[in-house]
Amino acid sequence: MKYPTDLVHQSGAKAGILMYVGQHLPAIPQARMLVKTPAEPLDDFLKRVEDAHLGWPRLFRSSAVAELDGYEGDFPTVFIDSFEQGRASVVSPGYCGYYSQRPLFEQFIRDTIERIENSPQELKTEGGKHKKLPDKIAVIVAEKSPSLVTGTYLKHPNQADIHLISCTMTRSIGSDDPEHSNFMFDSKRGVQPLKYFSQKDVEKWLPQNNRPDLERELTDAIVWYDQMISLPEMDQQWSYQIEFGLFPTCLYQVRPFRPIEYADFSLPKKRFEEDLPDAATIAMGVTPKEGLTLKIVTADNLQTRSNDPTVFVGEMRELWKAESLRNNRANLIDNSFGFLAHNDIKAMRSAHVTGIYLQQPHSLSSGEWVNIKSDGTRIELSKP
Repeated sequence: MKYPTDLVHQSGAKAGILMYVGQHLPAIPQARMLVKTPAEPLDDFLKRVEDAHLGWPRLFRSSAVAELDGYEGDFPTVFIDSFEQGRASVVSPGYCGYYSQRPLFEQFIRDTIERIENSPQELKTEGGKHKKLPDKIAVIVAEKSPSLVTGTYLKHPNQADIHLISCTMTRSIGSDDPEHSNFMFDSKRGVQPLKYFSQKDVEKWLPQNNRPDLERELTDAIVWYDQMISLPEMDQQWSYQIEFGLFPTCLYQVRPFRPIEYADFSLPKKRFEEDLPDAATIAMGVTPKEGLTLKIVTADNLQTRSNDPTVFVGEMRELWKAESLRNNRANLIDNSFGFLAHNDIKAMRSAHVTGIYLQQPHSLSSGEWVNIKSDGTRIELSKP
């Protein structure tokens, strides 16, 4: 994979790529930020932050080279209000503290930076691929964007000119009941609501704005994609995930997602796909023409000790359980209104094939085997 090597190795993937984009495309808005590398003394960094007069509230974020290859949501992100408001709250993992004395508040900030910086050490105790992590990673301190809507989109790795988009209303940080709406951007048709996946009416989110304003801002954010990926140190053989804000627009993150791959065969469209179904609403990943023959596992029957090639079948919010499978090759999931959260991205990136359904096909039973064919647009299931 090609990436801005010097910046990423010095400041981590999250910060390094943002810095690279900012250097070459200054018209794309970003929140002001400073980056602490593991080599910089904490006191020196805090002095730089003070001298830069970063605004409040602030986000404290990880930036690791390993984030080029996953680790979505595995390192902490912390949201801190100003001392004048007397509140500090952590987005992940959950914590909320109130401080009436400035020394306590300032110590909380120091502890937060050190906690993020040292966060790989806890993962390394789990072994596996985590053993390759460094003991310390870079830390970003950034002004929190005032955007009313946050979102993420990714370029579909198997369908030219298609972007999948998920947006969330920022009513409150870490809300247990976020309001999602989801879209597809087609270069020929523009922004379209993603059928079956819009949980809330977006027009109700933004009473001072109307639907055309939302479509315009989404389109503006998607136009960034080709500009960024065309830069000389970005890899045009990969699709990327972009995190962003709207009202106002702001770029949050640029993350490699999956290599671009197009099938040399096409699966026939079925008549009931026009209405609904058993057909996957979103398909991702390309199989050989003969397909993949996989053993079905469900959330309540994971069979984690088996080396059989598996397909995980269940709800979107159960996807984290599939990580314990030794040889999981595919995911067939439903109940997925907000379908681009960290676990969703991780599952779609790591599995060979992912199918997202409105409702699961009734023919799938745990312990049985199924043949899965995918051309990156449709998925076909059959008995082997």
